[in-house]
Amino acid sequence: MKSSRLFLAVVLGLALIPAFSYAQRLTPAQISALDNVYLDASEATGSSSAVVVGDSALVHTAQLLPLELDRVLHGRDAATQARKALELVGKALKTADTGLPQIAKLNVYLAGDEHKAAVQKVISETFSTDAKPAIAYVVGELPHPNAFVAMDAVATTSTPGSRNVLRFSSEAVYGNPEETHAAILPTGSKIYISGQAVRDRTLELSTRKTMEQLAGTLKHLGLDWENVVQVKSFLQPMTEVETARTEIKRFFGGHRTPPLVFVEWTSSTPIEIELIVAGGVAPLTSEPVEYITPPGMKASPVYCRVVRINFGKNVYISGLQGSVVSQPEAQVRNIFSDLEYLVRKCGSDMKNLVKATYYVTDDETSSQLNKLRPEFYDPARPPSASKAMVRSTGSEGSTISIDMIAATKR
Repeated sequence: MKSSRLFLAVVLGLALIPAFSYAQRLTPAQISALDNVYLDASEATGSSSAVVVGDSALVHTAQLLPLELDRVLHGRDAATQARKALELVGKALKTADTGLPQIAKLNVYLAGDEHKAAVQKVISETFSTDAKPAIAYVVGELPHPNAFVAMDAVATTSTPGSRNVLRFSSEAVYGNPEETHAAILPTGSKIYISGQAVRDRTLELSTRKTMEQLAGTLKHLGLDWENVVQVKSFLQPMTEVETARTEIKRFFGGHRTPPLVFVEWTSSTPIEIELIVAGGVAPLTSEPVEYITPPGMKASPVYCRVVRINFGKNVYISGLQGSVVSQPEAQVRNIFSDLEYLVRKCGSDMKNLVKATYYVTDDETSSQLNKLRPEFYDPARPPSASKAMVRSTGSEGSTISIDMIAATKR
């Protein structure tokens, strides 16, 4: 009996040697992506329908334009600019010990629909393996008047093992000293704060008052600006983006700001701002996903003010668009049908949706979205959300695109 057990141990040990040797050859970034699951990867688009990330820290980058260090625009066509934007995203990720192959989600901002085919081809060439990110597109004016494309990304990383938010700047990427190009959302609770907006007579005042309101939400959560991983703003006009940027920076008290993202929207409200925040280690008795309404705010059956993932993996869904483009109601129903299928396939469900971004191009589609969401969402567990009226979703005839993050069931 003893000899049999010894023989089995030797055989198992020998079997593990190749795997151990293989793991030793991997970089920390490669190890962080080993548990990622890429669903329905497409060679044509360079994307997956959904990506489930492993149990690792997540790096969020700033929105990056195809600019040289002196802020001169690189390239005069969309393909050249897309390559430069991806290069800069890679350099930003490198500061957090990761890179392009570990990207789980890529957000692409286009100046016009006509640029999508060229940009998509570059993305397909870049992500040539089965590890293709989930991708969402939106069209509108960019923070640089002559840029055709901008990008930001979320990638996995296994280092460093800090419990605090770490922010990084790359000397190889343009920017001001007080701005950062990437920030690490450490393992633990991940918090998604819905877009908030306080309307005032100018973009400057609206930004300031919205940030003050967000400060109150952070305080209710027992957190502060040092816990913020990314700030995303929907604003108009884009020609005044530097005004919003300056106001946002003021709230970080002279410290480096987290990565910033700016998206043009069409609205009578100058700006809406959402946050991604690190929530620390949750008690083991916590609910896997919490849906929170801070004091003084009204709960809604179709979106939640704050959603916190305590346990469970992030599921990133590529931007979903309806196939029946001529009918707004059919588009929305088709999207939610696809969403139900994808989240189930990823080990989640419609009761574990975390963060939605709705891009709509007309009032009728927006109304249909409002009308139909109660059919698909648990009124006690709707995702945090921002809805932006935009110029285009990036696909001809499509009047809505839904970009969703979910959490796997525990």
